Amino acid sequence: MERFVRDRIGDPDGWSALLENQRVAREKYYATARRDVALPPGHSGRFQFNHD
Repeated sequence: MERFVRDRIGDPDGWSALLENQRVAREKYYATARRDVALPPGHSGRFQFNHD
């Protein structure tokens, strides 16, 4: 993505593909990180906690 911007590549479809690939990779990263620390899937701001 840096090269795309640095070289001023004028390809909207190419940029959209890069953004989609980055989004998918980010989602996979965070899903793996949540599993590693035993968090449920989803945004932490929406977690429901049981208060006993």
